[in-house]
Amino acid sequence: MGWFGRPISSMELIVKGQTMTLTEIVQQVDDFSNAHGVRLTVKRKMVMVALIRVGKAVSAYELIEYCKKQDGITLPAISVYRILAFLQSHHMV
Repeated sequence: MGWFGRPISSMELIVKGQTMTLTEIVQQVDDFSNAHGVRLTVKRKMVMVALIRVGKAVSAYELIEYCKKQDGITLPAISVYRILAFLQSHHMV
């Protein structure tokens, strides 16, 4: 189940030669976060899933629009930039 009780997706991707659903990817990243003492918050998951679903390089503002359309939530630009920095610094994207 995704944030706010919505299913994340049954989308399948190939990660390091292995087919995984989006739900499995999110679970692995969540497990990785817990193992390394960092928290994968709802907003961090939202941005990460948006990046995966979009499947190409996008700007922070495109991510904001995507999240707004998909989840009905508007994230402040500064939050998206901080989330992207967090995800990158912890090798999650």
